[in-house]
Amino acid sequence: MLRDQQTFTLNVRTSNQAPVWVTAGNQTIPEGQTLTAQFQAIDPDSDPVTSSASNLPVGAKLDAVTGVLTWNPGLVQVGNYPDIVLAATDGSLTTTKTIAIAVTAVNEPPKFVPLQPQSGREGTQLQFTLSAEDPNQDPLTFASSRAFRPGRHSTPRRDGCSGRLASSRPATTRSTSA
Repeated sequence: MLRDQQTFTLNVRTSNQAPVWVTAGNQTIPEGQTLTAQFQAIDPDSDPVTSSASNLPVGAKLDAVTGVLTWNPGLVQVGNYPDIVLAATDGSLTTTKTIAIAVTAVNEPPKFVPLQPQSGREGTQLQFTLSAEDPNQDPLTFASSRAFRPGRHSTPRRDGCSGRLASSRPATTRSTSA
């Protein structure tokens, strides 16, 4: 008859407690910047905790082990994202926390619409239209960084989205877009 014996300690709990959120709150981030937020839950029974999230915006990710949420919202993602549900579980019990993320707009610079090279004939008027677009839909105003020579002028259009340069003096103008 063979026998073997091993001694071990068995801890029996009378109850299991759910994890508790230590850090979890609403977030605000400017568009185009990276949000890195640590959401931490602890378990009163010292059980290991894993995290998850539902209703995250497109592109946002929550690391289940570390509880770190990362997201880089783009220009088209400006707005409020309510009802994001964070969950922390010890494998038996789960606790949740609802948060929101607000993505604020950043004022983007306007961009000129590319213009083909312009040329004119000596002694005739040269006229062309400049156009620009603003990603934030802000009204645009055109101005020259240099004073016009006599006989040259600029006439902005009322819609604020284009301007016209004209000259009654002989000139050859070359335009490049930035």
